[in-house]
Amino acid sequence: MAPSLLLLLHPGVVLADSRGTFEASFMLLCITSLYLVIRGLERDDRLNLFLGGLALGAACLFRSTPLLFPPLLAAYLVWSRRFDGRWKQALGHVAVLVLGLSIILSPWVIRNSRLTGEFIPTMTIVGMSSHHGQRICLNADVGSGRRKYDIEAYEEELQLVKQLGLEHRGAHTCCGPFFYSPKDEVKWSRFLSVRVISRYREKPSDLLRCVANNSLGFWVWGGSAMADRFNMVVQIPIAILFILGLVRTILQWPIPE
Repeated sequence: MAPSLLLLLHPGVVLADSRGTFEASFMLLCITSLYLVIRGLERDDRLNLFLGGLALGAACLFRSTPLLFPPLLAAYLVWSRRFDGRWKQALGHVAVLVLGLSIILSPWVIRNSRLTGEFIPTMTIVGMSSHHGQRICLNADVGSGRRKYDIEAYEEELQLVKQLGLEHRGAHTCCGPFFYSPKDEVKWSRFLSVRVISRYREKPSDLLRCVANNSLGFWVWGGSAMADRFNMVVQIPIAILFILGLVRTILQWPIPE
């Protein structure tokens, strides 16, 4: 109850009306999917698992991160049921979930394939988001804001896209260059992804540094130093309650005999 009230009263949620529908819909679909999946697993009900997959697929149309849920669920179910021999049944449950997910994502995947000739499950923003994230986590400190480094990453992208000779119609600090060709957009995203990964391979300590910075920055980073401080006041209680709830849940998990 407490985390829900904190989220409901969070000034960012109250003021950011332009993202209110997006965030609320995404959270609703994720929670609905989780409820249906738990219900399906408890009752061995494939219909609920299938409906949970449909809801999960709809959530993935907002953000692609829920795509990680099916493989993680499969790994957990196989591990937790390895002693009683029901792991094969568990994989069947996950397959039903994936079927529902695939039905929702199929039109999007087919559309992307026809436009680019490649398999793209959702969007081509991985390269841009990872490039911006790398610039921020390697330069910004919690309490200093991230907007400055967002702009620096954007300005670097304008230079890089010129070097690649990709035609585009301008750009925006939030979204990068806008391309005329979907294939150029895919090429651009892949180029940035390779660039980011190469940096981490050359200096693995940068990856560890980003993980450490993001562990706190995920909760409190804002556009300015004042936003960071304000986020700390509001977000840290939510983070503490989340951690306490997670620990309590783990401690209550049944141990297979």
